[in-house]
Amino acid sequence: MPPPERTAPDTDTLNVFHTERLIGQLRYDVNEQLYSFGYDDAWRNDAAAFDLAPLLPKKERTHAGTTVRFFFSNLLPEGEMLEIVSRTYGVSQYDPFGLLRKIGAECAGALKILESETAAPDGKTYRSVPAQALSESARVDAAGFLANAGGTLRMSLAGVQDKLPALFADNGDVFILEIGSASTHILKPNNRQLGNVFPHCC
Repeated sequence: MPPPERTAPDTDTLNVFHTERLIGQLRYDVNEQLYSFGYDDAWRNDAAAFDLAPLLPKKERTHAGTTVRFFFSNLLPEGEMLEIVSRTYGVSQYDPFGLLRKIGAECAGALKILESETAAPDGKTYRSVPAQALSESARVDAAGFLANAGGTLRMSLAGVQDKLPALFADNGDVFILEIGSASTHILKPNNRQLGNVFPHCC
């Protein structure tokens, strides 16, 4: 007799890290369509460790429902950037868990969301991007350029506007970060609907 077919697990799991430390696990129950997050015991028992969010306190080991979904969805880019990432990876923009599986290593802020059970240490790796090419390309297709800055699909910082972390050297050179590297600036082209609004708002 042929061996029985393996069925897909009912629950998918991703590990949530702060730098290299495990905070806990994000889970998605496929049958119930339910998001949940559980703190790792070592993180919960560390007095210096922080709550993932005010509505997700570590004094409670497990949280579930819309609060979890909303928190992790807000780590994703929005608008046209989200559409680009969705098309590139073939994952619905309405599937936060699937998108985090693909690009969670580069979330906004200090969190990393990985399938791996360990997180690599933060790096110091950068890719040079000519400033003139950056300006010219951004005027034509800001979202497309930022998402693929340096020839590699990158995740925008979460938020309504298209923006991307970068490092500016003292001599004016611009560098796009590899995952886990520190930034000095945020690249943010003009809003294509509102025009040159930033000098008046920033």
